[in-house]
Amino acid sequence: MVKTSDSHPIQIGTITLPIVGTKIGMTFCPGKKGPGLYSGHWNRDLEKDLSAIIDWGAVALVTLVEEHEFAELHVPDFRQTVIDSGLEWFHLPIVDGSIPDDRFDRALQGCRGRITELLCKGKGIVIHCRGGLGRTGLFAAMLLSDFGMEPEEAISLIRGARPGAIETLEQENYIHTYFRNNQRRNLEHFLGCMLGGAIGDALGAPIEFSTLAQIREKYGKGGLRTYDKAYGRAGAITDDTQMALFTAEGLLRACCKANEKGIGPTFPSMIHHAYQRWLITQEKQFGEVGGSGWLINCRELFSRRAPGTTCISALQDGRVRLLTDCTWHNTSKGCGAVMRVAPIGLFVQSPYVYRMWSAEQRDKEAFEIGQASGYLTHGHPSGYLPAGFLSMLIGRIIAAGVKVVVASAEFKRRRAGWLPPVVQD
Repeated sequence: MVKTSDSHPIQIGTITLPIVGTKIGMTFCPGKKGPGLYSGHWNRDLEKDLSAIIDWGAVALVTLVEEHEFAELHVPDFRQTVIDSGLEWFHLPIVDGSIPDDRFDRALQGCRGRITELLCKGKGIVIHCRGGLGRTGLFAAMLLSDFGMEPEEAISLIRGARPGAIETLEQENYIHTYFRNNQRRNLEHFLGCMLGGAIGDALGAPIEFSTLAQIREKYGKGGLRTYDKAYGRAGAITDDTQMALFTAEGLLRACCKANEKGIGPTFPSMIHHAYQRWLITQEKQFGEVGGSGWLINCRELFSRRAPGTTCISALQDGRVRLLTDCTWHNTSKGCGAVMRVAPIGLFVQSPYVYRMWSAEQRDKEAFEIGQASGYLTHGHPSGYLPAGFLSMLIGRIIAAGVKVVVASAEFKRRRAGWLPPVVQD
């Protein structure tokens, strides 16, 4: 029996990415010809199959077969035909029945950012290999993992849409290993970091200006162990948390601008715009602020806590202070910069961004964006450099590249010599 594109229309197994809700399709090689694996003979039409893929909703096709397989499948003009169809084409070869190797990793490095960008914009992609099972299911699972899905859930979802997908134990094990290496780049970890910072800020608010003796006098030797009243209530959101949220907004707005216009403003300038909106929530007496945002519409944030004098005064004149100015706009060494930059470390490791940069570039960007955002308000190196360091450190923790060891014996030994805690790469 001869199977054609008319007698057997191409079947595309469909899954949906978490968070963004974008469709991913999985299928066999479009246009293939030759003997079938179990029965019959393929004599498909490549142009008809590609048209069906476009009708499904795809804007891009990811090909996982090796170069020599195009001839074996009798689709020698595959590359050009796909390009002529209007689909974006990504060639990421994997040996049939195997797992990604260095060649795949190099190819993926060149297009990873673009694939992620398409998915984040809701643009559907279709993945294929020879039969649409092993390699196709494996790469689909990698994408699900990038967006935070656990391995077993990803495998189950893929096999539900494409029975028989992910064919070997080696491929299953690779998915688990891939997830372990990327498991912190998901929404739960990002929310946990932001929520943990907010909880710590709220817990410390009642004792922010107290001495150790005053804390012990009021709460005992163990210190404060639960929320106490600050700003008229227990667990109130602090100015530190407010500014961290506006830092995140500035980063997101910079990405939105870049997506809309193809080239965007700098991160420090957009973060500065966000801080100007934060200033409105604190003083309610300033005019229009350039750029749009979301948090300015959150009435709960129109609450003045105990914002630092440096932050307020540095933002009041409206100037964007840059490190390249070569002059200090103030000499503040305070903690008002470092306390708000956690979102920067999260941002450089986010699924949308981290694929575009190498690990070294992510470190560099996190540090530079962190210190630049710190310099917007704090002119002394002791004020803005810690902001750069913390941004980079959080990014590394998310990437699972750093583990801070807290051990009492080690701490006591190092404290005697005034050395910092051990940081292991």
